[in-house]
Amino acid sequence: MTISIIGNSHLVALKLADGDFPWACSYFWSSGFNLRDVIVEDGKLVGGTKRLRRLLAEQSIKLGKNVQKEIELKTSSAFIVVGLGLSPMYLARAYNSVRLFNHVGRGMTVVSADCLEEILVAQLRSTTAFKIARLLRENCDKPIVVVPQPAPMETAKTAVFREAQQRRNVKLWQPLFDTDVGEMLMPIYVRALARAADYERLNAVAQPEATLTGAFTRVEYQHAPDDHKHGSKSYGAHVLGALKREIEIIGIEAPVLERSSSDSRSVPERGEVAPVRSSLWSLSAMAASLARMREKKARFLSRPR
Repeated sequence: MTISIIGNSHLVALKLADGDFPWACSYFWSSGFNLRDVIVEDGKLVGGTKRLRRLLAEQSIKLGKNVQKEIELKTSSAFIVVGLGLSPMYLARAYNSVRLFNHVGRGMTVVSADCLEEILVAQLRSTTAFKIARLLRENCDKPIVVVPQPAPMETAKTAVFREAQQRRNVKLWQPLFDTDVGEMLMPIYVRALARAADYERLNAVAQPEATLTGAFTRVEYQHAPDDHKHGSKSYGAHVLGALKREIEIIGIEAPVLERSSSDSRSVPERGEVAPVRSSLWSLSAMAASLARMREKKARFLSRPR
């Protein structure tokens, strides 16, 4: 039995770091949104078009070990769906048209934090990641965990982009450039992710807090200097650490790999952040989180205008 990891290019960070993961993994991936066309056929997750089947077969041959052109559902202990549109970009888009009261500007619609959360829940459930997770849920009762792609690298704030789409994306993120604003809004996004997963009978693991600075990913977790979207191997190690704890909570049946001491690499201590699921939050943890949000809001409001 294996754990099947499904996604686009954002799962590469996890594959690079899976020497830290105690369970056997198989990977099912294609770039961009190609996986929107997957189907379940004869108990297997496969490409639903000739083009996608060809791409998956090519990936399997090119990347070799553990990269599959199809996934047999009955032999997988759990499924992890990574990226595939599951992104804090929805937070940035929403915050270009609506604002919390203390951030409101001319022409902006004022909404409550609860309203913003509801907007995000609906948008996250519309992603390709959730489409695939629903397809899996309809065909099996195995645990399914959704994992968003990382927030943009903090280097994106000052990078010079040639492509118009990249420039438009950076403009969308500008309201969240301020670290205090980002720290106030990211918990809303994380709660929306947890609630969206709960609606679909899924589990969710948010981006580890230690890898974030406001609404952006810390530069030390950048895959490459000119790559402002993808996480590095060390970022993948943080995510796998959170996934390991989530899987232990779920309690799936999967064989633990035996590794020699020379093969074992510990996950950096900085990443020891519990996975965020609304059903797992204790009252004390929620109270502490609310206290931090109030403190950040007070600091933001006290700054000179």
